[in-house]
Amino acid sequence: MAVRLSFEEKRKAEETKNNYMIGILASKEDEYFKNYTLEGEPIYLPQKGDYDNIHFYIKPVCQEPKIMNGLNNSLNTKEYYIGQDSINNRKALGLGMTYTYSSFEDKIELIRKKLEGKLIIFKPRVKLKENIQNFNTETKEYRIYKNIEIIGIEDLPKELSSSPYFERVPQLSYSNKVFEDKLDSGDYIDFVDLLVDTPGPEHIICNDYIYTNFKIDLWESKENNSLSRRLLKGKDKWKKFKIKEFIKTSIKVSENLWFIDDEYLCMLMDQLEEEEYSSQDIIGQEEEIHVPKAFIQEDDLKEYDFLNAFKIYTESEGLSYNSKDLYNFHICLKTNLLTILTGMTGTGKSKLARAYAKMLDLSETNENLLFLPVSPNFTEPSDVLGYMNTSTGIYIPSETGLTDILIKASRNPEKIHLVIFDEMNLSQVEHWFAPFISLLEEKEENRYLRLYSDQIKCINDFLYPSKIKIGSNIRFIGTMNIDETTRDISDRLLDRANTITLIKNSFADLKSLREEDFSIKKENYKKNICTTSEEYNSWIDLSNPYESFKGSDLEFLDALHNLITKYDYQKGVSFRVLERIGIYLNNIPKNNNGNPVITNQEAIDLQIKQRIISKLKGTVNQFGDLIGSYEFENDEISEGLLKNLFSDTKVQSISSFEHTLNELKRKSKELTLYGYTS
Repeated sequence: MAVRLSFEEKRKAEETKNNYMIGILASKEDEYFKNYTLEGEPIYLPQKGDYDNIHFYIKPVCQEPKIMNGLNNSLNTKEYYIGQDSINNRKALGLGMTYTYSSFEDKIELIRKKLEGKLIIFKPRVKLKENIQNFNTETKEYRIYKNIEIIGIEDLPKELSSSPYFERVPQLSYSNKVFEDKLDSGDYIDFVDLLVDTPGPEHIICNDYIYTNFKIDLWESKENNSLSRRLLKGKDKWKKFKIKEFIKTSIKVSENLWFIDDEYLCMLMDQLEEEEYSSQDIIGQEEEIHVPKAFIQEDDLKEYDFLNAFKIYTESEGLSYNSKDLYNFHICLKTNLLTILTGMTGTGKSKLARAYAKMLDLSETNENLLFLPVSPNFTEPSDVLGYMNTSTGIYIPSETGLTDILIKASRNPEKIHLVIFDEMNLSQVEHWFAPFISLLEEKEENRYLRLYSDQIKCINDFLYPSKIKIGSNIRFIGTMNIDETTRDISDRLLDRANTITLIKNSFADLKSLREEDFSIKKENYKKNICTTSEEYNSWIDLSNPYESFKGSDLEFLDALHNLITKYDYQKGVSFRVLERIGIYLNNIPKNNNGNPVITNQEAIDLQIKQRIISKLKGTVNQFGDLIGSYEFENDEISEGLLKNLFSDTKVQSISSFEHTLNELKRKSKELTLYGYTS
């Protein structure tokens, strides 16, 4: 049967080839085979043409492209699509490029066994054959053939009903925070593998959550890009639910698209209505909002309990730090192999590092904690690692014990290991720490520390292999004092580590803590220590770090980079620094009410201070205009270009930059007093 189509309808019909669909083999009991087909069978050999290819009918069990819905009533095949055992489909059917059979009946039976009880993942291959008698320029007459390209075949889940129906659910690669911000602000969201000519989705998967309750008519497509959509701001009350049991009744057909059983989604909506919970209520609000625990990830709860216990333990050890300083320390540690603690002597840097080790159930007795005092005599890697004696063929490890703990960590990946480099800058760090610096940014699968060449015969290689895997189960903490006895650290190292300056709370706070009875609290903290690397690493969000930034954030970072590089082209905002800031933002834990323990604004402020401002070291001639001079009478910076940038109204909407401005004030004071800042 021929169908008349406009140019736009023809284009949409041809575009269906970009869509994923799923279907099942038709049954000869279907009404269609009783009334419409000459063959009467869902698998058949055509009476003519197509050589000896077997044809079979596939019934879609998902939404069809909108254009096909409108055409089905005019087509001979109705809603069914036609597949063939042609060369293009044989691999997906589990057949060789050529396969043998004794008769066409045997061939049909073989195809039946391949397809019955299966879900067929396919893409439409709609062919349009123009009627030679067409004269109308606005519409033309076509014969339409609904063929398919088979992508894969899956077992039909046993949990499904006898008449399953699946809904398309796109999956996004944004971090949850970025995605929710886009929903809340009405920003465009880029979808992939979504049906081109249909309304927006009712459900969306993002990381461990399924977002639902979207009304399809409240999505707006971007001009000239229908796969980029936005939710009309303030028009919808979306909800989210942690993914649990639906995996058994769903099919993932690409990295960006799921097909999920409609019955499950209906059940999910019923549950959400009972909860009467809307995620939209909590986005963008600073105050504490109660969020039912059912909607908070279990890992978040455990991590927050760990942080509370960490604070209790530090207080019981006579350390008094602001909670957010401890949160910052934890986020830096879990997202970087190396974290550096600086500050005046006696502020408890080493003690804090040991307290964190206690919260990870680490001890020197169990050989998973190494406290390594750095000596001014360390001048090269062999001083801390050891060396190969080429005369005897024996590897001689350093007395520091560093090589031994690294080997133990590589052989026990289930347990976290920690190395504390105390007074790290008593010697030039870049000399003795050199092999590690290049490893800090390597992906874990490429992170190997080489002790000696593979070509050298080592007698004790069973104890000391030529290379050691530096896995995700090891962390390094360095403590530093800044005085006349220490060495500056290079930008190369600062680029690869967070540098945290610890500030103690008041002595009055410390006295009140000392007067409290910690005996009960000390027992309670033990319930929330982290004992395995699996649990610790479950707190790390590996989402795309660049998705954590808004457009205004990136514009600001570009402006900051351009300003700094005018005074030193090597001290701007590198791609590495940008990525590490994004990773930090993605990894802020949530408290028991579902709110981040550090706001995004505070986090950006801390990262700018720790990763960018920390690198501004030099003379007043070099950085005087950039940092500004210090006015003692007003306790303020005067004429500082960086201060002007951070105080700009538009920039202040990103963050107040309190920590960054205080660090700039310290540096301006040093420049004014000494003509140099460190």
